[in-house]
Amino acid sequence: MFVPLYDSLKELKSSVKLVIGQDDQLFSGLYEKLEPFEKVVFLIDSNVYQHWKTRIDEEFCRYGERGIRFLVGSGEASKRFGFYRDLIENFLRAGVTHDSAVVVVGGGTLGNVGGFVASTFQRGIALFQVPTTLMAQVDAMIDFKHAINLNDAKNQVGTYFEPNLILVNPAFLRSLPRREMSSGAAEILKHGMTHDLRLLDLASDAKDSGEFESLVAATIKSKADLLSRRGEDWYSEMAMQYGHAIGHAVEHESGHSLNHGEAISIGMVATSHLTKHLLGHDLIKEHRGIFEDWGLPTSCLIPLHRVLCAMVHDKHSVGNSIRIGLLSRLGQLSRHEEEDYGFLVSIKDVRASLLNFFS
Repeated sequence: MFVPLYDSLKELKSSVKLVIGQDDQLFSGLYEKLEPFEKVVFLIDSNVYQHWKTRIDEEFCRYGERGIRFLVGSGEASKRFGFYRDLIENFLRAGVTHDSAVVVVGGGTLGNVGGFVASTFQRGIALFQVPTTLMAQVDAMIDFKHAINLNDAKNQVGTYFEPNLILVNPAFLRSLPRREMSSGAAEILKHGMTHDLRLLDLASDAKDSGEFESLVAATIKSKADLLSRRGEDWYSEMAMQYGHAIGHAVEHESGHSLNHGEAISIGMVATSHLTKHLLGHDLIKEHRGIFEDWGLPTSCLIPLHRVLCAMVHDKHSVGNSIRIGLLSRLGQLSRHEEEDYGFLVSIKDVRASLLNFFS
């Protein structure tokens, strides 16, 4: 059966409902929520469809003539502006109206695209999300941020828009390869390292047992608690974006041969070098051990100058500096006297800190 994790995120004054699935009914309760809508548009990751074709077809058939289905290829290509434009035009041709709903079935990338489409089509239509990867279930779709890329710069055009429902079912995780599970674990480990140490132990237990339900539930709650502080003092943003300024640059410069989790793993280890250089706290060995235990990379051969150039496009760049969260110890962000939890670090200092980290 499905049990409510939160009836609502009261801290955010949100109507979003999060549920954790306890059985193999992948879409349990979804049809009832979608009954009021004139048309229901499914955006489905093509890889997910291959793994779960029978179950997805069974669910889609329930909607009859109301149902519209688009299969979307995996990867960053779907976050390009041209793809967004094509999708909007297809919506119009299919007769999608303001009384329709979008259902996203896929990982974090498709969640971003689908959320951005739903939030902008006719000034916003209903959005239902069914995350199918570990990263999407614990982080990428547990938020109200949606964005697409622009000229290869990540997440440059976006919105804040609340989904009507986020339906989380760990049964989807059974179809994921080990690399995808490790990638999702990187975001869980990030939450543990920045503000919730218990997640590190829960993650270790889940890795050993192969049972992820408790870990998924605990991480969702941890992120929801973190989101309740958004806008106060940079704490929430710096915790959620820990290691991402460097990680996004690494991901881009790798040509996406590194997935998001692998790139931010490298980004977090690199950030620990920044911490040692700027604050004197040596957490490098601990960072490496945590990520290597999951088979995640902790170094790369991308030239430093390319990483620095890519970082200029990060959303937290300010002139020749970038705002970054640093740790005082595992589980605790360091507080800056003037900038609260966001340290404004010059690109010059970033270069000096990472000369021996990147090639």
